[in-house]
Amino acid sequence: MDDIIKTLAGQLGLSTEQAAGGAGAVINMIRDGIDANDFKKLATMVPEISGWMKAAPTAGDAGAGGGGILGQAGDLLGSLAGGAGGGAAGGVLGSLGGLAGLVGALGKLGIDPETAAKFVPTLLQFLQSKAGADLVAKILANVPALKNLGGAGGGGDLAGMLGGLFR
Repeated sequence: MDDIIKTLAGQLGLSTEQAAGGAGAVINMIRDGIDANDFKKLATMVPEISGWMKAAPTAGDAGAGGGGILGQAGDLLGSLAGGAGGGAAGGVLGSLGGLAGLVGALGKLGIDPETAAKFVPTLLQFLQSKAGADLVAKILANVPALKNLGGAGGGGDLAGMLGGLFR
């Protein structure tokens, strides 16, 4: 078992399956948002990500009762993004689609918003320790939603972001 998966599970009260699946969901979001060459660099520097990606739930997984509120929020965001047209609105809603996939996957794993808000920054710190600050900075520049998931960008935490959707 990977050290980071053990660390995430232990610190956040998750099973190793939840931690690996959650890490895979984050990596899938990163893969979809960055340049293929940058992703190859990441995969070379952190070879365990391929196993995490396999552990991530897919869109068709039923998971824990559909994922509860996180799964519902992911479905909502996904439906908004799916109806996106071209232009700026399509770009904004398209980025919501990536967030929707991550939110839905974490919900299917039974990871609540408060835990998710701690999970993402812990994983990003690990990736930075293995892949370097420059590559993680590129990731955050191309997948800015990751900054907000842990409150690192000053945009609040995941629970706050999701709460804003329902106001």
